[in-house]
Amino acid sequence: MNDERRNTIALLLSRYTEDEEAEREQARAGYESMTDEELMYELGTFQHEAEKEWQADKMEILEERGA
Repeated sequence: MNDERRNTIALLLSRYTEDEEAEREQARAGYESMTDEELMYELGTFQHEAEKEWQADKMEILEERGA
């Protein structure tokens, strides 16, 4: 496994908390069995979800400031 693939999997697994160890290990097995194309699709989905979350947090902060 190359470094880029290993780093991508680590990033995708970062969404799991320590309390979700079983889910994290199941996801790791799934990610490791994916093709590069499938893994890049998952990364794109992860990035999209992170962007939506960031935008929601940003709007909440602006609303709290009364902007």
